[in-house]
Amino acid sequence: MLPATPHLSILVPVYNNETTIDPLLDRLRTALEGHHYEAVMVDDGSRDGSLARLKAHAATDPRVRVISFSRNFGQHPAIAAALDHARGEILVLMDADLEDQPENIPLLVRTLEEQGGDIVYTVKLDPGVTARGLSSDAYHRVFSRTVGVDLPRHLGTFRAFTRKVRDALRAFPERDVLYGPLMFYVGFRSTIVPVQRGVRPGHSSYSLGKRMRLAINSLVTYSDLAPKLFATTGVVMIAMPLLYGLIVLLQYLFAGRSLPAGLTIIVLLLAFLGGMIMLALGVLGVYIFRIFQEVLARPRYVIDETVNVEGTADGRP
Repeated sequence: MLPATPHLSILVPVYNNETTIDPLLDRLRTALEGHHYEAVMVDDGSRDGSLARLKAHAATDPRVRVISFSRNFGQHPAIAAALDHARGEILVLMDADLEDQPENIPLLVRTLEEQGGDIVYTVKLDPGVTARGLSSDAYHRVFSRTVGVDLPRHLGTFRAFTRKVRDALRAFPERDVLYGPLMFYVGFRSTIVPVQRGVRPGHSSYSLGKRMRLAINSLVTYSDLAPKLFATTGVVMIAMPLLYGLIVLLQYLFAGRSLPAGLTIIVLLLAFLGGMIMLALGVLGVYIFRIFQEVLARPRYVIDETVNVEGTADGRP
């Protein structure tokens, strides 16, 4: 028999985290002793034994609620599924790789309740210098400048928020949702808490390529940087031949000669213009494809099976 509606929901996207499932859930039980909580674990099509470990815990602990996707849909669809099925009044989003330490959850919940706000973000204490940290920092800087939102440095996924924020996030119908930027977009009162990050065993499943795609996706979704960049480039490219023509005319009028003709400069200009046109068409295609995806209105995710989860969900808000 499932327990009554919990006060606290821990939302955890899982992808190939077989080695961390056991210590994560064991540490959650210890850290949240005395709290009425549930752990909504969403397996995003893991290729290792993550799902088997989750099922083993769910079989003996009804607080562990497992949702398994039919394939790998991505981290943010997994977060969407966790939000759709969470029942708590306070929700905590964290990764499954043990960098987000369960022992810090009471601090986040206490800060949220004492501050009277709606969101508690976390930033890393002593983040160190790593390639992943540098790329993340660069992304936050670029995103802050282009979107006009002041994102704190070393911001982590680990955060706590109220059910009111959860309901606001679920009200956004776009298919290709990004919850990090979206949470800043919806506003609400927020607090930032510095926390010590744990040590992740093994390597991150978020490769450099995935982080680059996430950065491009968020910039396309939340800014008009690309159209403005190409509009500016177009103005400059129009001005350049006009300036060149003016120089030729002045030389002809005052010096009786024009600039020397040359095939090289013509070929280079044609190649440059052709490349810019193709790049601009590519950017335009990205926006058109995103519009096409939104018009299709496909579900964000497809569930294969669940454990300790009542009913079903089709991925729609």
